[in-house]
Amino acid sequence: MGINKRGISGVVITVLLILITISAFFVLANTVVPFVRDNLKKSTECTPYASYFKFQEVFNYQGNNFRFNCYDESGFYGISVKNLGTNKLGAEEPAGLAIVLSDGANKNVINITGSAEIDINRLRMLDSSKTNFIIPERGGIQTYVYNASVTGYNSMEVYPVLRSGRICEKTDEIKIIKCTDNINLE
Repeated sequence: MGINKRGISGVVITVLLILITISAFFVLANTVVPFVRDNLKKSTECTPYASYFKFQEVFNYQGNNFRFNCYDESGFYGISVKNLGTNKLGAEEPAGLAIVLSDGANKNVINITGSAEIDINRLRMLDSSKTNFIIPERGGIQTYVYNASVTGYNSMEVYPVLRSGRICEKTDEIKIIKCTDNINLE
């Protein structure tokens, strides 16, 4: 009795095709699945921060209304930011915020994070007794003073900055007005 070589080669080819198919599946699964998972995570990581920071437009103190989102003739800009953040989807607190001052043609970005090097001659807390920069806590408000040395910026935008370094979409914008006489930013 002879062995049918044609029958064996058909079995071998079928087994090889099955092994190649399984190998291709695992190679694709190990590259495509992490790629999709990582991109999906990146595309949704800013979702919990969609309305996180807002400019606090008016403060009422002893019956007087104060507005610190303004500029004075010396080129100092007051920036009051409120944290409206809620722990949506178990999101962690952002690392900080980015403020963008704009005159329509030019933009100036101010990053306020725990890791950013901040020139205290250019940016400081309104309460100058505070030596470190504080990001507003949930429900809290912080006011910063930026020394642009020039006037002309007419709007501000605020963006959450995540711990990954990613800057999320704008959460608020405001027009900047000249400070009233009872506001001293210097």
